[in-house]
Amino acid sequence: MFLDLGILNDVLDAFQQATAGWVFTLYGVSVHLFFLLGSLELTWSGIRYALSSHDSGLFGFFELAFRKLFYLGFVFWLLEAAPALTPLIISSFQKAGGLASGTTALRPSTFLATGVAIAADYISQMNLLGLLLDPFAVLIAAIGVFLIVLSFAAMAAIITVTLVESYLAIGANFILLAFAASRWTAGIAQGAVTNVLRIGVKLFVLYLVSAVVAGLTQGWADLVNSSDWFVGPFNLLTLVGTSVILALLLWLIPTYAARIVPAGLTLGLSPSVGDN
Repeated sequence: MFLDLGILNDVLDAFQQATAGWVFTLYGVSVHLFFLLGSLELTWSGIRYALSSHDSGLFGFFELAFRKLFYLGFVFWLLEAAPALTPLIISSFQKAGGLASGTTALRPSTFLATGVAIAADYISQMNLLGLLLDPFAVLIAAIGVFLIVLSFAAMAAIITVTLVESYLAIGANFILLAFAASRWTAGIAQGAVTNVLRIGVKLFVLYLVSAVVAGLTQGWADLVNSSDWFVGPFNLLTLVGTSVILALLLWLIPTYAARIVPAGLTLGLSPSVGDN
């Protein structure tokens, strides 16, 4: 077996460290954007109220102002709490997936190292059996082991991309909540909250599926080394096909599961409901 060099894990750690500092950098920008859009929303509502006919007079104006300020106060609290709430939401899904699957963390380097080890053991076993003297067997072996490594690299890439998405959501997604201060841009904030929930669900299912895939593939190298029957050009194609299918499962199932969170989820983040 090849040693897991952990290079992809180092890439993840680099992204995690980089995004952790974005919260402090972007906080001032998000607050400035919130007050800019909030002022625009209050001004527009005041103008519309002044130009429209109301029997409630001054009381109606104060009622409108109270509702607007109450809503903006809630959005500002959400913006302040987002740097803590977002990682809490995502980590809760991760913890649930880890507990269910018995996995402590998603480490993509392990998948890549497993694919390389299977390919190397297959070539080594074919060499011991003298199968590499056959040009046809060499051609099938070269294509097959390349596809095996490529499939496991795709699994590692799927895990890496999903985890990087979660880091980006934690480090920068909260700035989009400032757009909830205006009726014209509230949809952006709603999309940001929906995105966090989708990433959480995707990570939860990814933990479950990756644990099953890892359990299936970790014994393949030992199987190749222990069985002469298993080594051969056509049996290699079975491994290739299985690897491709497992990579598709690791990609498609969490993606489809994330669609449980509907794209039209509103969460009430719109100041235009019932207002001027």
